[in-house]
Amino acid sequence: MGSHQESRVPIPRALFRPGEGARPPFLAGRAAEQKILVDAAEELEGKDTRGRTSIPQNIILYGPRGNGKTALALWLQDFTADQHRSCMPVRINAGDCGDDSDALARLLAPEPWRKRLMDRGWSASAFGFRLSLPARADEGWTVAQALASLPAQAPSLVIIDEAHMLVPGPCRQLLNASHELRSGGAPLLLLLVGTPELEDTLRSAKASHWERGRKIPLGRLDAASAPSALVEPLKMQDAFMNRDALEIAMRETLGYPFFLQLFGRRLVEAMNHAQARHADKPIAARAAKAFHMDQGDFYKGRRSELRSNGGTLPAAAAWGAINGFGEGASCDLVLAAMVPHCDDVDGMWRRLQRSGVLWETARGVEAGIPSLLDNVVRSAGPAADAAYQAGFSAGRAWAFGGR
Repeated sequence: MGSHQESRVPIPRALFRPGEGARPPFLAGRAAEQKILVDAAEELEGKDTRGRTSIPQNIILYGPRGNGKTALALWLQDFTADQHRSCMPVRINAGDCGDDSDALARLLAPEPWRKRLMDRGWSASAFGFRLSLPARADEGWTVAQALASLPAQAPSLVIIDEAHMLVPGPCRQLLNASHELRSGGAPLLLLLVGTPELEDTLRSAKASHWERGRKIPLGRLDAASAPSALVEPLKMQDAFMNRDALEIAMRETLGYPFFLQLFGRRLVEAMNHAQARHADKPIAARAAKAFHMDQGDFYKGRRSELRSNGGTLPAAAAWGAINGFGEGASCDLVLAAMVPHCDDVDGMWRRLQRSGVLWETARGVEAGIPSLLDNVVRSAGPAADAAYQAGFSAGRAWAFGGR
């Protein structure tokens, strides 16, 4: 048998789901965020001491791509449906409505839903709303009418995925309707899910939702929780990794959830190839070899994005500044490091945030994926290396008071 425990039953390849926007079998390292979401769902469903429905603060879940925002939103949707049956979860993707308010209204309240309500004689006059409805369900509804139809039937959790893709008109209508409904006592909770660009999206709608909402930033997993993203799903299949295999996986993935899922899938393939339920160092090394090919394709695509928007040198300079300064690099430092490499530094900063290359957290500016920026500096030639070195020097100067 060698060093492997043989198994004729393969581990399901779908145990890990990289980039599928699907909920993984185990949501690693998100206990704090899950508690916030559960508390909000329970508050939405619960009653205050005077017997009125309690209305939780709306929530903004944001972070760079690949960190599991959609997976966490799906988890909340399933949790609410399973554990809080008086609550009604509704999830839509903002990318499906474009700049069309009618499309957003149809997503929130599809025609069969409207017909069912109108057959019951419902009118949009609850919670202080005074809206006359069309005569037929197939006629157009406004975003306000569609949104009002939900909490009028049950406490409603409305999840807007890819919310950074909302355009100002529909976004403004959605947020204004939410504010008016909630002010009138409607049991309604909005969960807006998006990239760091979501802040600009909400501000461009001239709404104060960004300030009023409870913000949950979602980045990479820490060193303590990242191993469970691989270990726990394998445990469900009576499989495990030894310490050497786990060290390889952690070194390759650096806590980035998308990479963890990608490595997990390659690890399952390697374990099945060896007919093993025990992943040791040789199996993990085989998985890492396949993972490097996937990672190379990923890096190639992201480098192409940077080149297309002129972001290669600004990103390299920003990464140098972050490393030169150390933890807690400020946005001012990063922008100053980028200035020599772009004409519109504010626009470039927004583009780099939008793509998840950089983002600003409570700790300071961080790389969305550190290994990506390392790859950019290595692969983009002498100009990128020079930009990195200049940024690094600027970061060191700021760190030691030489700003």
